Amino acid sequence: MADAKEVREFFDQIAHQWAERAYDSKQEMAKFPSSKVRHHIAVDEIKKRHPGGAVLDMGCASGELVLDLAGLGYEAEGFDISPEMIRLARENFDRKANLPGRDSAAVFTVSDFAEYSADKQFDVITAMGFSEYLASDRPFFAKANQLLKSGGHLIVDFRNELFNLFTGNAYTVEAAENQRTGELVRELAEADRFSPVDLNQAGELILGYLKTAAAEADRIGKAGLEPRAAKYQLIATQLKLRQSTPATVESQARESGLDLEYVVYYHCHPFAPRYEKFFPVLFNTMGMAMQPLGYTRLGAGMCSSFLAVLKKAD
Repeated sequence: MADAKEVREFFDQIAHQWAERAYDSKQEMAKFPSSKVRHHIAVDEIKKRHPGGAVLDMGCASGELVLDLAGLGYEAEGFDISPEMIRLARENFDRKANLPGRDSAAVFTVSDFAEYSADKQFDVITAMGFSEYLASDRPFFAKANQLLKSGGHLIVDFRNELFNLFTGNAYTVEAAENQRTGELVRELAEADRFSPVDLNQAGELILGYLKTAAAEADRIGKAGLEPRAAKYQLIATQLKLRQSTPATVESQARESGLDLEYVVYYHCHPFAPRYEKFFPVLFNTMGMAMQPLGYTRLGAGMCSSFLAVLKKAD
């Protein structure tokens, strides 16, 4: 795994392009807007559990999640390891937030998660695009438990190792070489126990997706008739991003007093990842339409990431 210095330098380098790349602000769909999708899922989960309160966003990047939550009335703040990201977050806050009396320098701070401290506890902690850069989740879960109020929630996303069973790429080979395939198959068979919906609700979501897919088939097809190159090239990096499974998250979080309630999968793939480069708009438009499947066990094998909703005991 990368060390803190490597992660800081990487995000300082990409900060100026990050928000537009990550959120697909121009709706080009040449790359899947993972950050936007997980952002909306996280906000929905927070609103369902806590109608107000204090929220901390770990690894807040340019501050979009904090801005949205602050606009909804939450006492939201964030930190990031990248000084350049925090500079952009403060600029965004000063430009967009209509919150007199709140100082952007106090809302957004530069810190590594291990060094971060606060003089209060939070109702909710979020961490998006964060865990994959850590060598282990255990110190992170311990820190989150320390900062959460009793009954508070941690909402964090992970790269989905179960997806390696279906990618047909180097990750699939690596899983086989490391003798992980059998364990991943076993965990996939138990995916129902991490779902936020029961089988009847899952059936309704799947049926709803199929109806939408049929009704929208022409529009989705036309959206991707012409190949379109991504506006931004991937920035070369040697950072190795870590993957997890819901069962691993459950086990390690429990050691720190956090209970995994369920997971929501996202970034569904209609085909193996290698086909995205040929018709990216079609590929990613279809992936967006498939998002309802992320609430069912089907997402465990079709989606490359998941959000985990964890609770600190009352």
